Parts: sequence; structure tokens; C-alpha cells
Amino acid sequence: MTLVALVLVSFSLIALAPSASAAEVFNPSTFTHNDTLNTYSDRYKLTNANVGEYVHANSHSPDNTWRYGGYVQATDDAHRYRYSRLILGGQMPRNYLSIYADPGVNIKVKNSSGAVLINTSSTGVLDRNEVIYDKITSYTGGVFHLYQLKEYAASTNLAEFFVEVETTSTQPLHYNIWFGCPLFAESRTSMSVPTRTLNKPNTTSAAVSTTTRANAVPANSWIKSMYYTISFQSGAGNLSIMYDSVRVPSDPSRYQMILSGNRYNFALNNTYAYKAQGTYSHRFEYCRWNGSSSAGNSYSNSATCYVEYYYVFGRGDTPIYS
Repeated sequence: MTLVALVLVSFSLIALAPSASAAEVFNPSTFTHNDTLNTYSDRYKLTNANVGEYVHANSHSPDNTWRYGGYVQATDDAHRYRYSRLILGGQMPRNYLSIYADPGVNIKVKNSSGAVLINTSSTGVLDRNEVIYDKITSYTGGVFHLYQLKEYAASTNLAEFFVEVETTSTQPLHYNIWFGCPLFAESRTSMSVPTRTLNKPNTTSAAVSTTTRANAVPANSWIKSMYYTISFQSGAGNLSIMYDSVRVPSDPSRYQMILSGNRYNFALNNTYAYKAQGTYSHRFEYCRWNGSSSAGNSYSNSATCYVEYYYVFGRGDTPIYS
């Protein structure tokens, strides 16, 4: 395939990290009907002397999706779930408590001693030393609660906490709970890449930088995929093979190689996650000149770089779409 055919299509990255995991994008229609009136009562329970009966819950992550849901009504005992706030490493935060529930569902978060950290039926957050961020929003008929909790580096009683669900309604009300990795929404931003020029016999060009626009990309966002569209090029016949490469904001120590192709999906899992906000560096690399091209010949292009990304659903830093 000649360079002319190569460079007129989008680019895709050669994967230098494990393949992408499917991040969970928040969509109530996919889970609101998956529970029955007996979902909670049928779960295996343990007991804490200070809190009462509870379900031992697993943390949600890009690699392992864990949602706990059910129906609660006034005649029920509170539904309780136990989690751990241990720091687990990796690039993705694991300390987000996300709850999507019918109006009228009350949430309490307690520590292992039974002290209340959050109470949605009264004053909300009661312990600001344990709750870093909180926001409650209405969404498609339900209420979305988002809390970012303090993490603990070592296994102590302080790392343990309980989510307690109750209501005064006589009708069954539905709720969903996730703790660990946040739930996501998706968006896209674009950056104009200035003209880059490669002169024979060089095989690597100087780099040019682009930075995401203010307010276009939230700080709490991670790259899903990238692709380019070329707006200008010259000297395409001088090269037989052309690579591009990009250095992303959260991995400034290395370039990732690009070949012509389609959209590249970045890894997003318990080990790898790449921040979307910040400065990107772009250059040509490992290019091969045609034997017939003369010394001093060159190739250049300018392009638009598109970055598709996930951001934390429910936070107050929703992006400006672009």
C-alpha cells in the first residue's frame, strides 16, 4: 500500500498496553428491571454487632462490574452492604460510591462502629473528614447520589463502611449501588494539530504540542479512543511508509506509535488508565523514504486530533461538548 492510500485515512495506535476493558457507561435502562422483590432477602448475610445484618459486597471496577440492587419498603428492615475503602493501586480511582434510586429511598453510610457519615434523609454529609466530594442530581425520574470517600492504605476498621438503604414508603422502591470505580458518561473533544514536517534523510520529525481547551475536558476523565483526520498534506509520494506517534498527558515519558488505520481504543482497566485532560505531543516516527526521492525532499501534514473519553457521571464538572 502506498503512502497516499495510508495517510488519507484515520490513524490507529499500535497497542503498547493491554487491550481496553469495557467501562460501564451509566444507563438506567440496562439494570432497573434486573431485580425482584426478593433480591435482597435471598442474599447471604453476615452480622456486625454495631450495624446489624449485612451483605458482604464486592468493589466495582473496569475489570469487574459489581452492582447491588433491590426493592425496599417501609415494612422491611434496612438493606445493608459492607465495603472496604483500601487503596488498591492502579491509575483508576476506586473510592467512588454511586447510588441511583427512586425518590423516597433514604441512604445512610456508617463506619464499622455504627457512626453515621452520610444521611440523605436529614443533613446529608455528616463527616467531611471521610467524604471528599458529594453531589446529588435528578436523572430520568430517579435520584443519583455520588460520593468520593477517603481511602485507607492499610486494612483497618476505618477502611470498612456500610451502606444502609431504607424508606418510609409503603410501596417498593428500587435502588442500585456501586462502590469503587466511578460510573461513566462519554464525550469527545478535538484539537488542531499544527503542520509537522519531515525532511529526508530524517526518519523522525520534531514534535508539536496540542492542549485540550479550557472546560472542554473534565479533570476526572480518561481516554477511550483517539483518531485523526488530515486537513492538509504535501510530499506524500516521497515516503513508502509513515508512522505517527503521540505522547498523552498522563504518560509523558514515552511516545506511542501510530499506523494508518482506524480509531484506537485505549486500555482502561485496573492497571492502565490515561488521563484525557492536558497536553498531547505529536510527531512522525520510523518513516521510510522512497528510493527514488531526492535528498532534501520532505513530507508534511496538518490534522485534527479527536479524543473520545470517559468522565465521571454525576460530578459537577460536566464538559462543554465539542
